[in-house]
Amino acid sequence: MKKVLLLSTLLGFAVLNAQMLVKKLDGTIINDGAVYSYNTYDTDESMLNFTVVNTSATQNISVKVLAETFNNTAGENFEFCFGGNCMPFVMLGFNYPPNGYTIAPGSDSGDSDHFWNKMDYADPMSITFKIYQVDEFQNEIGTPVRVTYAYDKMLAVNNVNAAKEVILKSTIVNNSIELSSKNDTTFQLFDMNGKLVKKGTLKSGENSINVQNLTAGIYIFNTQNTGGKSQTQKIIKK
Repeated sequence: MKKVLLLSTLLGFAVLNAQMLVKKLDGTIINDGAVYSYNTYDTDESMLNFTVVNTSATQNISVKVLAETFNNTAGENFEFCFGGNCMPFVMLGFNYPPNGYTIAPGSDSGDSDHFWNKMDYADPMSITFKIYQVDEFQNEIGTPVRVTYAYDKMLAVNNVNAAKEVILKSTIVNNSIELSSKNDTTFQLFDMNGKLVKKGTLKSGENSINVQNLTAGIYIFNTQNTGGKSQTQKIIKK
């Protein structure tokens, strides 16, 4: 009986350890070790949105976010939101929330979670966050996901755009999204609830996407080429 109970417990932990996924709002999975770099601060383009998904259909999970390492910053004027709670700054070595945030089976932490630098720095800065699960005794379990948010104002816009296959003329639009694409690719446009509101194809060169019928708000614009390379940008529809 003890052996059966022990095996059952171990299997339960094995299932539990695989319950957490971290995603962007367009559904793109954020893998452990991901680095996101920005050359602006306190702008919509510099906000890194994410959500934590409980992939279990039967069990709650408890998740914490640890401000693990700082580089050239004290965490001031850095907005961090998780599970509906926002902090105007972060502190090195602190967990948010201290006792973990519970996510119901098949649910997620919401669509308002984000990392957002709101301060200018003369030199490059970065903060690495560890997103991880804990058990009922607050012990870490499973495989964590580390995400690094980096800001470098000397990272020229041209250098940023050089790595992009699709370049938006503006992220604030009225009736159309004007852009240029280096190759033929497909696009998807999601609202902030993750609902697909528009999709189509882009040709190499200049393109225009009609969004006149969409309501004003924030949208996530995602493209993917034939080689599987994806790109995500935030758009504000006025």
